[in-house]
Amino acid sequence: RLRTASERAAFQLRLSDALRPLTDPLEAQRVATALLQTQLAADRVFYAEVEPDLQHVIIALDEGQLEPRIVGRHLMSTFGPTLVAELHAGRTLAIEDFEIDARLEPRDHLAHQACGVRATFAQPLMKRGRLVGTLVAQSVATRVWTPEEELLITDTTERLWEALERARTDATLRTSEARLREILDRLPLQIWLSSASGEVQYLNKHWYDYGGTSPTKATAARVAEEAVHPDDVPGLMAAFARAMS
Repeated sequence: RLRTASERAAFQLRLSDALRPLTDPLEAQRVATALLQTQLAADRVFYAEVEPDLQHVIIALDEGQLEPRIVGRHLMSTFGPTLVAELHAGRTLAIEDFEIDARLEPRDHLAHQACGVRATFAQPLMKRGRLVGTLVAQSVATRVWTPEEELLITDTTERLWEALERARTDATLRTSEARLREILDRLPLQIWLSSASGEVQYLNKHWYDYGGTSPTKATAARVAEEAVHPDDVPGLMAAFARAMS
């Protein structure tokens, strides 16, 4: 259980270090929810991504040993009207014991019973006034969520979102680069890209087919020596130097 600000700061550092190198959104979810579940000693932690229709959520994984597993696509209403209303309003919902919480309706009770839990903490993730996700921690027993735990879950939600956005951007960039390389490889031209220092960063397939240049540790001078007529090398390298100046 988390009780002090120093413990929260230490966790934030571990979480940031663990998320920083990740480029897969699902792995970012797994790491963040696993670390949070362990830190809180919660029975279940999961991140639910809200679909554009604002009526459905996707839970890619849930951390913990609690059954039944709730991975999948669900109607938000499955988790109870009170939770849905509070999250859409951008408000955190902390339930210590659903059986005695006066805010909850009978359908909220049924939702908790179906999930096999007594206590829930749900942190909304709002972007541009719209609910885009929620990070949820649950316990099979009654539980008082401490102020430090509430701050930790709130902070983890934002850090996870940043990691997800970064991973999605990286994935989009990798896909775009792969498509560009495929296009360049299909062109009947010799195309190459180098740094200002002369280190070759890219040669398309037609260049390899034409010149046979090794793809490793190539330089502009080496490419010129291997693939250009000796009489043309001085002029090519002079043109390269002017272009890089």
